Amino acid sequence: MPFKKQAKRINSLKWNVKENELALWVADMDFKAPKAVREALIARAKNGVFGYEVIPEAFYESFIKWWQKKHDVSFKKEHCLFVSGVVPALSSLIRSFSKENEGVLVLSPVYGVFFSSIINNARKAIECELEYKNFKYSIDFKDLEAKLKDENTKIMILCNPHNPIGKIYTEAELKKIIKLCEKYEVLLISDEIHCDLTSKPYTPIARLSQKAITLISASKAFNLAGIHAACMLCADEKLRARALQGFSKDEINEANSFACLATITAFNECEAWLDKLNIFINKAKEFTTQFLESKTKLKVVQSEATYMLWLDCSALLKKEENSKDLHEFLQEEVGLILSCGSEFKGNGAKFLRLNLATTRKTLKKALKRLELGLELWEAR
Repeated sequence: MPFKKQAKRINSLKWNVKENELALWVADMDFKAPKAVREALIARAKNGVFGYEVIPEAFYESFIKWWQKKHDVSFKKEHCLFVSGVVPALSSLIRSFSKENEGVLVLSPVYGVFFSSIINNARKAIECELEYKNFKYSIDFKDLEAKLKDENTKIMILCNPHNPIGKIYTEAELKKIIKLCEKYEVLLISDEIHCDLTSKPYTPIARLSQKAITLISASKAFNLAGIHAACMLCADEKLRARALQGFSKDEINEANSFACLATITAFNECEAWLDKLNIFINKAKEFTTQFLESKTKLKVVQSEATYMLWLDCSALLKKEENSKDLHEFLQEEVGLILSCGSEFKGNGAKFLRLNLATTRKTLKKALKRLELGLELWEAR
């Protein structure tokens, strides 16, 4: 089993912490990338030449074959654009398809970088807050339509599967979103980077709409975030041309010497590794949920995707407190670092996000620290 041993991290953002702290926050994994990927990159490095490179046909073919096999989506090579990452693509698309002070809509709570990509580009972040009831989230379509109808709203960014809540949107929900975006001429961009980390099938936007833009990558599923490779998918030629112009202007459509090879190898040779990973993650979700709900007052939002859990802390917080206070307390008192829910906006101020993509040994140690930390928190 490749997930029993904690990999040694080098220059890790996630583990750039004090010696005794446990880091379960940044969304990458504590495991080595698949062996086939590592061997392919070593062989490439031995070539010793790292000049400018073209994007090989095999890069696009690997996406096409994978999405056809795993997600029942057919698309052509000309529908794809290489880009150095989902976030750089997102920021570029915001600049290409909206103007300063125009609105970009998100369903919150959602990945915090969406907000920074919007705000750093001088656009207005418009939140359509997801409804939360009985520890489950749903879309308030009345509020969504009202905000899409606003003439200043030019783009909607969807996260499917949804980070941090682990929700996979149904085909019916996606069709409603598409219909509303088309009705009010709002560009729909779907970040689907977590689509291969699921406990049930998900519906890709590309199967339902020719006008939407999809951002996809092997980076999250195969732990390749530092490689910097992603793909923009869109069947509409005019939208693609406009996106490409922006990517070229922003110089984010050139690959380093390892980016394409890592992606090709992951999709073509590492399906069995990913299947084992999903089994491991789903078992970790079950174990963690049972532990937390039997030993603490935390409530776990049922997760259908990603390797994160969204933890409802509201029963532990006084009226004037939010999860930022609890987040800081846990780090200071027991050396446990989770993600603070307020980063994700929406109702995130009452939540913490926990990254499960670590060894069971590390996870058990972290959960014991979390249990102790919550006991100390309540005894203040």
